[in-house]
Amino acid sequence: MTLIEVIVTLALTSIVMALATVIVINVLNETQGEAASIVGVQQAQLAERSFTQYLRSAVTLLSVQPNDITFTSYSGTSSGVPQLQTIEAQLCPTTAPYVDSLEVIYGLPQSPTTGWNGLHECIASNTPTPTTTPVPAGVRLVEAFDISPPAAGTNIFSYYSYSGTRFASLGSSVTASTPGIAAIGIDVTFLPPPGAVTRLYHTEFGTTLNTEIFLRNPSVSSTTTTTTSS
Repeated sequence: MTLIEVIVTLALTSIVMALATVIVINVLNETQGEAASIVGVQQAQLAERSFTQYLRSAVTLLSVQPNDITFTSYSGTSSGVPQLQTIEAQLCPTTAPYVDSLEVIYGLPQSPTTGWNGLHECIASNTPTPTTTPVPAGVRLVEAFDISPPAAGTNIFSYYSYSGTRFASLGSSVTASTPGIAAIGIDVTFLPPPGAVTRLYHTEFGTTLNTEIFLRNPSVSSTTTTTTSS
């Protein structure tokens, strides 16, 4: 074997090895991307189930708006006794351009006083203009779900009453004279968390929830709701 043949053989071998290395790296990256996508979808689905559970636990509605709802719920225990919580869920913008969040706030007052029917302002630090108003003692942000911003003219929450054997939409405004709210409609796309592998947020990996949640508790009544506007 001549020196030229050896050089040619080494050159060809190097080219083949380089191509093989590129292929292996691409396969590994695709595998990691698929795994991250699966995890993202699972996390988005978990967020959807968690948020749904919050609303299913509603005992009394204190304030209803197209993108903001405040209600009481027995959540947590003290000495084995269920404790009544005042919870607010509201749509909030974030500093990310294509992401909003659903803030879930606990610890609001339970008696008719300042803030008892909701803060109606965002308190998470990733909002463009987080509130500068002192948050009442004991009030805390429990979760902030990443969601796709609703389309223009689309509301997250809608409200329904019974009409015979069917649900009837209450429209964009609810007053004390409106028949009792029997179900809450939700239209939200929960997003997987951002990451380098998933290239920030992927709307196509989101979990869309478009359903009506039946309120089982008989104490839920329109007499406890406030006037809303879109």
